[in-house]
Amino acid sequence: MKDASSATPTPAPTAVNLTALGTGSGEVEAETPMDFTPLAGLVRSLYVGNYQPFFLALAAVEETFLSQDRYLYEHRGWFVREMRLRGYQQLLQSYRVVGLSSMANDFGISVDFLDRDLAKFIAADRIPCTIDRVNGIIETNRPDDKNKQYSDVVKQGDSLITKLQKYGQAVRLRGSERG
Repeated sequence: MKDASSATPTPAPTAVNLTALGTGSGEVEAETPMDFTPLAGLVRSLYVGNYQPFFLALAAVEETFLSQDRYLYEHRGWFVREMRLRGYQQLLQSYRVVGLSSMANDFGISVDFLDRDLAKFIAADRIPCTIDRVNGIIETNRPDDKNKQYSDVVKQGDSLITKLQKYGQAVRLRGSERG
């Protein structure tokens, strides 16, 4: 058994920069600090419901993070679109009818851009609402629980009837084989 006083302590493991590992240089490069204030501003403004700063922070996040990273670069369009959708959904969730111009002012965008952008999401059934451009309003269509329950019962009933018909055909075929 070794004496505890003569044992040398093992050195603590240090962090290794994997990009400098294959270069052959013995120096460890220090990582540059990143500024996460645009990302924090994006999350804070969405949480609080300040949509104009939300869109500005979304543009800053796209410039500072998504456009600079080679892995996130190809997904930046998807991320920006989904975050815009999140903002639209959050605002429309609170109201039954919203003025098109007031929503455009809240987001700091033009009415035409909002109309085109919302139309894409409405056509894809991502936002349950309709745009009345003549009256300048957006009306949300909230499916209530009774309608959802009714449609679920109809779907399950159709599935059950189809299964019973298939089972009945299989039983009739086997019954005719006996005779």
